[in-house]
Parts: sequence; structure tokens; C-alpha cells
Amino acid sequence: MTLYQSRGLSAYSGIQKQIPMTRRGILSVINSIYDPLGFLAPVILPAKLLLKDSSLEKKSKQVSRNSQLFKLDPILQDGTLRVGRRLNKSAMPENAKHQVILSKHSRVATLILSDKEEQDTKMLLNKCVVCRRISEKVGEQKMANLPEERLLPDKPPFTNAGVDYYGPFDVKRAGVQSKAMACYSPASSSELCTSRLQTASKQTPASIRFAVCRRGQFTIMRSDNGTNLVGAERELREAIQYLDNDKIERALHPKGIKWIFNNPAGSHQGGVCERQI
Repeated sequence: MTLYQSRGLSAYSGIQKQIPMTRRGILSVINSIYDPLGFLAPVILPAKLLLKDSSLEKKSKQVSRNSQLFKLDPILQDGTLRVGRRLNKSAMPENAKHQVILSKHSRVATLILSDKEEQDTKMLLNKCVVCRRISEKVGEQKMANLPEERLLPDKPPFTNAGVDYYGPFDVKRAGVQSKAMACYSPASSSELCTSRLQTASKQTPASIRFAVCRRGQFTIMRSDNGTNLVGAERELREAIQYLDNDKIERALHPKGIKWIFNNPAGSHQGGVCERQI
């Protein structure tokens, strides 16, 4: 019996090579189809050696000293190649006395080693302090309630507002170039805002007066605990106390502007200003 093999362009020309139906011939055809360049030779060779050794053992022949199985003293039981050794008279279970020999490239061995390596890796990662810190979940905290001034209904948009700065910007006035910051005042209960450039922190009260003239009287203002904003609050309070007359009372508010400062390290406060900048 012969096996017909088509190789390369010879298949198109109708030229076919006759190969005898033997184990060597079948393996040759399989290699020419699935591994024509010989990339799988390092993987297939150990398996071939194992098959050769098991075949010799099945024929009751002595395993070669150059074989990988020689030190294991292999024996064949029920068609399975096992380790021989000197434990025949032991009370151990049969599978423990004569363990099955598997090629390291076999699928069964790969699954066993993968499971063992996965367990060892998890154990090492659980004991590693650095790995625990890196893989630890980020802490999540429920957000607090919104400030009361952001939830008051039926009020003008700029009744309650915030104050923040962004910049700097390069400005040129009277031929002199300088830097200016923008004073930004968003409404607490809406997305409306007003903004004005200023070249010094002392102009913060003026910027707020400008916003009041454009948008209406403020009742509550919230800002970061910056030095320029602290100075502005103090200056406004002193001005209101010093100029306490009917005109100021009508122009501003009978109670003045209540200025609320966020905590110095409270990054979770003042989001209505920060997110729009």
C-alpha cells in the first residue's frame, strides 16, 4: 500500500510522489503539511523519544542509557508508562508507588503545571507587601450633601455665588505689558458665571463690586482659603462697617455679604468653581 503526497507546485503539475504506508511515511506527510519549515521539531522530538522508549519497554527491551527515562526505571502497566523504583512491597497506593510518566510538552502536564504555578503565584502575591499596595482597590467614599446655598429655590441666580481665580494672562495697558488673573464668580444654583481681569490681589473687592453691578446683589460667597481672598473679605467687611449709611445699605444688603471659606485642605469643597475652570 502506498500513500500519495503532493508537495508545492508539483500538485498543480500533476506530479505525485509515492510514499510507503509506514509510520515514517505517515509522519513525513504530516510534517510536510503542517510543519514544512521544521519549526515544531524541538517540540516533536521529545515526544518521539518518549514514544520510542515506551515502544522498547512494551517489547520488553532494555531502555537505553542515553534515554531520558533511564533513571526512572520505567515499567508498563495497563498500557501506561510508570516509574519503577523499588517500592513494590510498600503499603503506599499504587498511584503513589508507580507514578505516571508524562512528557513535559503534553497537554496534561501543561494543565497540571499551570494550576500549580497559578496557586504559587497567588500565594506570593498575597504575601508581597508591595504587590498588595499596588493591586489594592482605590478607596471610595459616598459624597456628602450639597451646601444649603446651592439648593435654595426661587432666588436670583447670583444670590449665592463662588469666587475663584484662573490664569495668568499677558495683558498690555498703556504700552506696558503685565500679567493679570481672572476673577471668576459662578452662581451656586445655576451654570451662570461672570469674570473680570485684575492685575493685583488688591483689586478683588473691585472685581466683586463689578460682579454685583452686573449680576445683582450677592448674599453668600464661597471661596478657597487663599491670602488674596482673605484680604478681600476683610477689606469688604471694614468698608461696610465704615460706610454704614443708607446708601450702602440699599446698595449692598442689610446684613452685608456673608463670605464662607472652604477648609484649607478640603479638596472636595468648592467643586462648583473648580469644575468650570
